[in-house]
Amino acid sequence: MHRMITTLMVFLMIPAGMVWAREGDETSGVTTKKAEEVSDKTLKDEIVGVKPQLGALVFKDSLGGDTSRFAGGFTVDMNLMSWIDRDMRDWFVGPSSGLIYSHLGAPDSNFFGTNSSAQSGGGSNFFIVPINLKAGYTFGRDFRASIHGGGNLLYRSVANSLSLGDSSVGTGSDTTLFPNVGADFEFSLGRNVALMIRPDLTITPGDEFFTGTLALSMLLT
Repeated sequence: MHRMITTLMVFLMIPAGMVWAREGDETSGVTTKKAEEVSDKTLKDEIVGVKPQLGALVFKDSLGGDTSRFAGGFTVDMNLMSWIDRDMRDWFVGPSSGLIYSHLGAPDSNFFGTNSSAQSGGGSNFFIVPINLKAGYTFGRDFRASIHGGGNLLYRSVANSLSLGDSSVGTGSDTTLFPNVGADFEFSLGRNVALMIRPDLTITPGDEFFTGTLALSMLLT
């Protein structure tokens, strides 16, 4: 009888011990933590972000009128803070560049630079290459506000298609670097994906022009 009671007690204690071991198992806890980290990539984890975007360019045309054109392209951002020290990943400081294109067409063209009645200037194209430094802060997990600035390298296939007040007033091409300033507002949509609103102002000797784009950010971590 004594042996049966002892055996029964051991039998009852084994499941309790197994449950306790599973709950307190250190290896299990590490595995769970790693799984959460892998599936929980947010704006804080961004080191390099590729951001295709669409929007509009607002400017003064060669006739002096305010107009707008469709613009599209991409920017690439790199967070040096997250790369150097992961403990400082709430902060974003690093270079920002890319390429944004717009077909300007003639002054009387539509939003997409087409349907012009003019005999010249219909093939005018415009490229922006940002050469910027970006600095910002991530609030919580899902929102980051940043400013960017430096210069925009502008290429105009027809120099006088934009009234920028510089010496390029002819019909030939021109490439000029102008200072710029802007902001980036980013909202996390899920793992490795965010939505970004990017207003940008280019400052010229003549009329400034504005670029506003909406981007889908793909975070490469």
